[in-house]
Amino acid sequence: MGDVMKNDLVSIIVPVYNVEKYISKCLESLVHQTYCNLEIIVVNDGSIDNSEKVIRDFMKQDKRIHYYKKKNGGLSSARNFGLNKATGEYVLFVDSDDYIRLNTIQILIDNIKNYDIICFNYVVVFENEQHDYIPKYYLRESALSNYILTQPSACTKMYKRDLFVANNLLFDEGIHYEDLALIPSFACLTDRIIFINHCLYYYVIRKDSIMHHKKFSNKIDDKFIALNLLKERLNQKFEEEYHFLVIKHLCIVYVSEIIGYGKKIYGPRLKNVREYLKQNDIKVFQNKYFKLESFKNKIFIFSVLHNIIPFIKIMLYIKNKKKGDFA
Repeated sequence: MGDVMKNDLVSIIVPVYNVEKYISKCLESLVHQTYCNLEIIVVNDGSIDNSEKVIRDFMKQDKRIHYYKKKNGGLSSARNFGLNKATGEYVLFVDSDDYIRLNTIQILIDNIKNYDIICFNYVVVFENEQHDYIPKYYLRESALSNYILTQPSACTKMYKRDLFVANNLLFDEGIHYEDLALIPSFACLTDRIIFINHCLYYYVIRKDSIMHHKKFSNKIDDKFIALNLLKERLNQKFEEEYHFLVIKHLCIVYVSEIIGYGKKIYGPRLKNVREYLKQNDIKVFQNKYFKLESFKNKIFIFSVLHNIIPFIKIMLYIKNKKKGDFA
């Protein structure tokens, strides 16, 4: 590919935990990138399967892979470990059960100049099909608002590493929804953010993943913790954006996660949602972003606020049959 300047080095951080079935496809997509100036930081977060063997086989083929093994601490812990090892000018997070297009890094490098963050689209991969995810932009003229309101995943953006270093940023450890707690707040640190209309990341829906397991976990309630942490980090000028994130992630996403577990579980939690809105003085129907929502989302949220359970279940059944996405 020719000589590449050292300051164009991209650090790709890959946390690994018991993904022997998926890690090969992930690493294949990284080592065969058309852009070559990479350090691939693989952090084994205490796996007890054969993930390490797969990684070591790749290391024999590609010296750009830097492998570290640590005691299990969760996704945030592994990402933070990787950030501390990274030396590149840019950083990209790739979860070990996902993968990226082979020209992803080249496209990002070509577009990120003069920016601190570049955001891109992704593909949701189900067992037998896949769908492009194209984010909704609420205000075309406001890059910061769009950044806060769109998908908060750490993996659908590439960052100047100095953004983390200069602001001493790390992911919150010990909770789920760590992306929601941190990533939107970057809008308070920089306005040099660009969006590109390319689906570069492949998000694999695993039946055996923590977030899609049939057994209920109280970790789902971490959504409240994440939103509280985000509130502390967002400037007051983004209050309306924060309010809409609460509406979206509690009234739509969280409700979708809990409603299938039975009344003993969803009953008190729906009450907690309404109480949280009240405590934070969130006036749903006055929010300017709520007013821009689709009719089906408005009806869904109305049903949540008024505890119309049968209608919530009907709408979720239709969504799941079509593999749609209210959020």
